[in-house]
Amino acid sequence: MKNFTLLMIFSVLAICATAQTAVFDWQETELSEGSIMKSMAINDNSAIIAGYGNSFFKSVNNGASWDSLNLFNPEYNLIDISIKDNVGYIVTLREKLYDASPDVYTNGYILKTLDGGATWSAIDNVILGLQSDPALSPSNDLCHGLDFQSVETVNDSVAYCALRWYEYTESGNEDHSGIFKTSDGGANWINVSGDLDGNVTTSIVFNGTSGFLGGNDNLYKADASCDTLVDIYKDDYDYVSDITIVDSSEILFTTISDSVYFSDNGGDSFNKFAGIKGGWDIIKVNDSTFVVGGSTNKSYASTDNGQTWTAMGISTSIWEIAGIVNDSIYMMAKAAIYKCAVSDVVTGNYNFTIQTVGDDNLQKAYVSGDAIIVVGNDKNFYSSSDAGQSWTANELPANPEFEAFLEEVDFSVVSMDGDEGYACFNRIKFVDYPSDSEDHDIYWSGGILYTDDNWETVDNLDIAKVGKEDEDDTSINPNHDDCNGVNTSYIKYLGDDVLLLWVRWYDFSTGSQVEHSRVFKTVDGGKNWVAITSDLENHYVNDIEVSGDSLYIVGSSLFLFSDQAELTTATTDTLDFTNLYPVLDEGEDDAMYIYSIYVDGADIFVTTSADSCHFSSNGGATFSTFGNIKGSNDFYRFDQNSYILLGGEGKSMYTNDGGETWDDCYPGSTIFGIGGVYNDKLYALARESVYSNDLSNFDMLTAVTVVALDENSLSVAYNTSSVDFTSTGDAIDSYSIYSVSGQLMKTAEPNSNTFKIYNSQYMPGIYIVNSFVDGKRYINKIVLK
Repeated sequence: MKNFTLLMIFSVLAICATAQTAVFDWQETELSEGSIMKSMAINDNSAIIAGYGNSFFKSVNNGASWDSLNLFNPEYNLIDISIKDNVGYIVTLREKLYDASPDVYTNGYILKTLDGGATWSAIDNVILGLQSDPALSPSNDLCHGLDFQSVETVNDSVAYCALRWYEYTESGNEDHSGIFKTSDGGANWINVSGDLDGNVTTSIVFNGTSGFLGGNDNLYKADASCDTLVDIYKDDYDYVSDITIVDSSEILFTTISDSVYFSDNGGDSFNKFAGIKGGWDIIKVNDSTFVVGGSTNKSYASTDNGQTWTAMGISTSIWEIAGIVNDSIYMMAKAAIYKCAVSDVVTGNYNFTIQTVGDDNLQKAYVSGDAIIVVGNDKNFYSSSDAGQSWTANELPANPEFEAFLEEVDFSVVSMDGDEGYACFNRIKFVDYPSDSEDHDIYWSGGILYTDDNWETVDNLDIAKVGKEDEDDTSINPNHDDCNGVNTSYIKYLGDDVLLLWVRWYDFSTGSQVEHSRVFKTVDGGKNWVAITSDLENHYVNDIEVSGDSLYIVGSSLFLFSDQAELTTATTDTLDFTNLYPVLDEGEDDAMYIYSIYVDGADIFVTTSADSCHFSSNGGATFSTFGNIKGSNDFYRFDQNSYILLGGEGKSMYTNDGGETWDDCYPGSTIFGIGGVYNDKLYALARESVYSNDLSNFDMLTAVTVVALDENSLSVAYNTSSVDFTSTGDAIDSYSIYSVSGQLMKTAEPNSNTFKIYNSQYMPGIYIVNSFVDGKRYINKIVLK
């Protein structure tokens, strides 16, 4: 077969291309003030850009606009509400952000109103306890996962709340819980119960200054004028689910599965109602009528002062009885309020009207005349001013502590294959001890988020599974009790549930801090991981490239190569690597910091921070450098002769003659990475912004010598919706699609024997496909319809 060039093919197609001078007309798009953009993934007409400061942006219109995505979006469960006069509080549960060791949570928080529930704001910098003892003070530095359970307003300044929390220990979380009282409107709270060892207090009610508090294995009586509780719990009380104060003498409380108890002497003693086995809440309707809301088909009423009980025929769980509104009893279920007229209840006619409110369990309610506020799971927060005839959805105020957490989220890499994608982010400092402290800083583990629908929905991988097969080896298991600071710093998705992940962590097993790092592999989407490298210690990994079974890992004084990686195979042993670093740095005395590697068949380009860009045309056997290039941050090859290096000032250069001459192409800001070609534009990632330059501005129509097309090695088939390429031999390493005018439309690395080019993704017309198989280049002219 004859040798061809891209230019010759364009000529055959009767396209006349005229060389031009490259124009570096960079267009800046600001995305996030102060944040560094680090990684970009392109998926047809959509793209993702990720970086520091919870920067995660998506475009679905070829870069015309970018939407900020918050992949951490906790659906707070609003668990309780209490308002007296104009002052009131709402508390929420904690929310898990991602799975790790320990799991990482955002704390629940407290909202406050000063106008009877018309407006709400989050209380910032809440102090819970004296902080010196983590078992008594959730505000201690070692405490996390604050999980509020109940709240009660006594007056303008005094309120009670109950919560549980975790204390961080090197061997795992320790559970604590307690009851707290504020006398200054919610800024400071003192512990009035001691450590309840994780037991939950589900109900707090006060009538004037007299109150009762109960939950899992606890029941207390309180006087708001003092800071102590009186323990009145008895072993046969079971789990107290809710308490109702009818008046100063009559007190009622339900248990989950035991019974309903009543007192007619102000709580000095309690007796059981016969014939009922507990419930979630109770209301006294009149002198002889009670209603108990309970689990599925376990809501009952009594019209003879509790002597007998009749099922009300409600086939769902009733979590709360809001009260009597407009002469009807309001009972709260999952996303619904069950209403029954008082007149029907007292005559035993249980005719319910069901009104949908929200989309999950409704937990608690505040009723004042015709005004109602209901709160529940998944941010359910609704109010009505017309006795529940219509409802307004209230927006939940932001959690200031969580907002501060988001600012520390540092996405390092996003890697995608079609609509499937993974994003990893670095560890986050949890406790920052002074530099002269004997204690070492404590970190939350980094994490991995993933999607199978182009980031419309998001889940996470459990980082605790990394290294678990070698749980006793601190150099392999980053989640060992003696380790901390698990940093998921680089991820590469190869498709079909195959992932490579570089993790680094601290090991304190010897009494001093030692750093480990390894590259791990999973072939089942993160269920099982195996370390494929030896301990890389404190060497940073900045880039990982895969070409067939060839694997390249580069970083600080690091250049590893394996040509038998077999990355899709579930192996248990580390790979055999060849160390190519001495080939670059003879004598290994320059401590080269390798930022990136670009592999295109047998051609390899290695970019260092200050030691030029190195090129090999023989798969890494030998390398040469480009003239006076002083290094850069990233490299990209458009075609055989046109390359670009982007970094800081003086380190951003472009060549259109294979590296013989270079032009300064600095965009005006330091570039940390090249995102790729998206919608006929080259994208570069900077601080706060992304820069783009039209491909038409680059002079890329230089003649390129290529290997002849061998029809027996690479077949092309036209199907209804696509043009399919199939290699009958080795896997297809990479391919590039050019328009007939020479513009690069797409590059990809299928690393498989087939790939498809879909008609729907391109304008109809003639295109040139430039493919590599086993180091050989093939060129095909195709027609897309």
